Amino acid sequence: MGNLPWPGGIAWAVNDGGQVVGEFRREVLGRDPVATAFIWESGTLRQLENPFNPDYAAVALGINEGGTVVGLASSDETYQNAIMWRDSEVIRIPALRNGSSSKAEDINELDEVTGYGKQLQGPANLHAWIYADGVTTDIHGFGRQSYAYAINNFGDIVGFVSLSNQQFDWVAFLWTRDEGMIDLNTRIPPRSGYEITNAEGINDAGQIAAIADLFGFGNYGVLLNPVHPSMTLTPTGGALVAGRLNELVIRGATPGRRVYFAYAEQGGGSYIPGCTLQENALQLQNPTTLGSAVADADGVARLQRYIPRPALGKTLLLQAVVPGECAVSELIVETIE
Repeated sequence: MGNLPWPGGIAWAVNDGGQVVGEFRREVLGRDPVATAFIWESGTLRQLENPFNPDYAAVALGINEGGTVVGLASSDETYQNAIMWRDSEVIRIPALRNGSSSKAEDINELDEVTGYGKQLQGPANLHAWIYADGVTTDIHGFGRQSYAYAINNFGDIVGFVSLSNQQFDWVAFLWTRDEGMIDLNTRIPPRSGYEITNAEGINDAGQIAAIADLFGFGNYGVLLNPVHPSMTLTPTGGALVAGRLNELVIRGATPGRRVYFAYAEQGGGSYIPGCTLQENALQLQNPTTLGSAVADADGVARLQRYIPRPALGKTLLLQAVVPGECAVSELIVETIE
């Protein structure tokens, strides 16, 4: 898109039509350069109006496929208000509390907006919100403060929650209208070593772009993929026992289809051969195949394997998959007795 009118510009978002929004620094007489919202399209950059005071900051942070832009505009050095720029109209998004600051981060195709703003008195007062049908609703569910960053076309929202006033004491959240605010760490496989600290984006398939800390050794970018189990996996007798033949049973498979059984010692994620991540994924890190069996007329598949005595006390994560259907079972965790 070339150079912006002033050094220090940032592009924050782009839609499928190639429209880019962000901010550049504009010189104001007698003051430091001021953040100024823009939209860029086909080689032309247009400044977006600050309806409160053109001499103060405005930032464009999100844009949908219809070209509606959201962000913030300031009326003084400290106050911010969430803003929607739609065609030639500038819409002020109501704050959670009269007189409080607010910031819009993202917008979907239904012109539903998410962001965060002040709600409670005192220092711990920033809450995530959703703006829909002309109303701003607090979606804060737990923790000290919450920050929303992205919304998909189903109205699902992601962001992070600060749990205390300690630095980096954060967890990522997913908010849905049916379930409210959920700690994303409760949705990832056990024994993965990951702590999901922030969620930055979500698409209509429910895939989430997030930041995770791995065993306390630093941050990594991760993609969280929804898993939709359609089969149940259980050990016959309710447990795996060392020094004897054990049986794993799958129920709910398609009759006549071959079911593959796998295990790992660490939770994580793995591609299913021939399947995309939007269809399904395994919740095992570096899985090992135990074997396979064909489902009978009732959709039941059974696999028998001997577990040696030295495996006593080991904890395994087990899951079954039908690659041709991209179907998976629920993940189970078994400690060998």
